[in-house]
Amino acid sequence: MGSLLLLSSCQSDSIDTTEKLEVDTSKIITLDSSSGYTRISVLSSPLKWTANTTADWLELKPVGDYLFIYAQPNTTGMKRRAEVQISSGRTTRRALVEQESSPTLNLNRDGSSTEVFLPALGGEVRLVPPVGGGDWQVQPSKGVDWLETSPMPQAGYILIRARNNAAKQARSAQLQILSGGKNYPVEVHQAAYEQYLLPQCLWGMDLADVEQAERARGSRLTTLPNRRSRPRIPDYTFSTTNSELHTIKYELLDYSDRMLYLATLIGSSSTINSLAYHNYLVDQGFVRITPVGNTRGAIEYVHNDRKTQLHITTKGDLGYVYCRYLAEQPGSMPTLPRLDLGIRRFGQATSRDVEAWEKTQSGIYSQDLSRAFGIPAYFLPDPLYARAYFFKKNASPQTLQEYLTLYSDYRVGAYLYGDMPYLTAEFRQLLQDEGFTFHSYNPVSQAYIYVNDAEHLGLSAGIMHIGGKHRMRVSIFPY
Repeated sequence: MGSLLLLSSCQSDSIDTTEKLEVDTSKIITLDSSSGYTRISVLSSPLKWTANTTADWLELKPVGDYLFIYAQPNTTGMKRRAEVQISSGRTTRRALVEQESSPTLNLNRDGSSTEVFLPALGGEVRLVPPVGGGDWQVQPSKGVDWLETSPMPQAGYILIRARNNAAKQARSAQLQILSGGKNYPVEVHQAAYEQYLLPQCLWGMDLADVEQAERARGSRLTTLPNRRSRPRIPDYTFSTTNSELHTIKYELLDYSDRMLYLATLIGSSSTINSLAYHNYLVDQGFVRITPVGNTRGAIEYVHNDRKTQLHITTKGDLGYVYCRYLAEQPGSMPTLPRLDLGIRRFGQATSRDVEAWEKTQSGIYSQDLSRAFGIPAYFLPDPLYARAYFFKKNASPQTLQEYLTLYSDYRVGAYLYGDMPYLTAEFRQLLQDEGFTFHSYNPVSQAYIYVNDAEHLGLSAGIMHIGGKHRMRVSIFPY
């Protein structure tokens, strides 16, 4: 009993119950006048944290160990402030959010036209006439109902405000400002939302570059990578201003903020499958590789100058455009002397047959590996690593359906750019020598599909991370 009490006492003393709340931000968070956003790091233990504000122009969104702060466009004509409270247990941290007012432009004194550029989501600008006073008059073009003008002589400027541009095209309007007996022309240009778009294919760049490019077109970062979640979240997710092509995901090396290697656009399948969108890709310089009418796998486009490859697929109401770098092989790479095609007795071999066959191949059944895969698995000697077997569950007896072979070193058949696999020229030649021809590429599983018509075999090749290393993965199935 004494030892139990002592153990209990030691365990209790070793647990740190001190409330901790660390917020990584300056005392004042500054946002621009448009619909800007920022994110700040929040670390809390042992309790969870919450964030609140009384400002109706701010939106707070906790994501993992970060707090995203989104601001609506500031159309008040003045700088505004709001307090954000971040709390965990009895501890509270406060941050002040400050949003700038609209920019200010001086009208051209020489009487030449002053140009104003506003974003598609709407915005405002303050125009300062050369002559102060209260006799300012603003005359907009006829039929312009998307602009509001408010002379504010006491403040010393004229406020020009544009509404959200729901049209598919950019628009412009002319204003005539009368001040001090002189006429000052103004041209207001408002951008349109992109009717079609693609991810920012800034291969090898860091998150800061991607985020800057997405901010420029009004997108908002909404989700961060999380390797601890189930399933894992490998990408940074942006919400775009396009209702039809609404989401873009970016994957960077090892869940970090460096080295972009994959981007995915998600939107309406009807839009992504439309002739207009495919014409847009051609206008952007992409060349269609997949023949029209070919229904094998994803539709492929390539832009050689941008070193970018697209694979387009659909699933239900959603369409996906997977964008990846056209990474060149770093040099000659040795491959296998032959391809290990395994037992191949599909629909016939039982688990006992497989076990007997693996013994002839020096395969060793592994309970741990089988548990990890959820199917029978065997360790194999180099250059192989392991093989796992799928059986038809509804058959009696259960017979072989497919098997997965792993090679110890992925470089016997592939190379990597970031975490994206590419088959080597040597391995592709080996497949050809073994009677396999290319069928399609699966961008979801990042697998290359080959078929052997003479042997009625299908083959899926890629890379799997297991046992602390990248392994070459080759699945064999009947075709």
